[in-house]
Amino acid sequence: MGEFLRRVRYLLNRRQLDRELENDMEFHREMAAREGKKNFGNVLRLREESREAWGWTWIDRLVQDPGYGARMLRRAPGFTLTTVLVLAVGVGVNVAAFSFFNVVMLQMLPIRNPETIVRLQRRSPEATTNVMSYPQMAFYRDHAKTLQAVLGTTGARLELDDDVQAVGGTFVTENYFTELGVQAAYGRLLDPVRDVAADAAPVAVLGYKFWQRRFGSDPSVVGSTIRLNKKVVTVVGVAAADFIALANSNSDVWLPISQVPYFVEGSKDLTDGSAGKVEMWGRLATVSKSGVG
Repeated sequence: MGEFLRRVRYLLNRRQLDRELENDMEFHREMAAREGKKNFGNVLRLREESREAWGWTWIDRLVQDPGYGARMLRRAPGFTLTTVLVLAVGVGVNVAAFSFFNVVMLQMLPIRNPETIVRLQRRSPEATTNVMSYPQMAFYRDHAKTLQAVLGTTGARLELDDDVQAVGGTFVTENYFTELGVQAAYGRLLDPVRDVAADAAPVAVLGYKFWQRRFGSDPSVVGSTIRLNKKVVTVVGVAAADFIALANSNSDVWLPISQVPYFVEGSKDLTDGSAGKVEMWGRLATVSKSGVG
């Protein structure tokens, strides 16, 4: 405590003690000269050592360093400009990266009970993958006791009518939208009963931005037919503007996964156990207090 009080005393009486130090050093230098000693020592260095003993020299450095840095930057304006630009780009990239990470990883998705949604991976000593075959996903759907629902997605590049530009399509299990608890902006979304039936007509849900861009935000497109991969399909709805898909994989067009063979001629994705193309998601089953789900 005594050491701390000594340092506080110096800090409060700094100017006075500096003057006393300077006077004492001048006295000793004169005395040394009278005794014929010409080398008293480096006065500046001795003053710095004395101030370090008082324990507050870091304050001087804290004040001096920014000033020195500012003088150096003023002397080299080209270097200064480059430094500022590099820092601006670096900060901007980090902010953008965090914003994306925040949306994708940290914030809860605007869906029903997002805390119960899980993503399944396959792991082996050699690799880890997020995809599996449709038959494998169906096995989990039919036998997993810890999951009350299973959702699957697989992407595809499709041709719309005679447009040369490809359309980003996503085939999803018919329960995808209802399980997430989201609503359509216009029309309806995929239905896990109506659209999975053996005689179900081919249907599609348009992504909101794609609907704006390609169809000019025209609500009358709902109920009309378009051609995807030269196959006729009825547009039954438009996804909501604020809809965020799982893994942030928003799409131009959403289609029932059971209709992959209709749109992709010759596809065996629904029957081939080695065709690992489906990303699987699940909703954890809730357990009651009695232990029964």
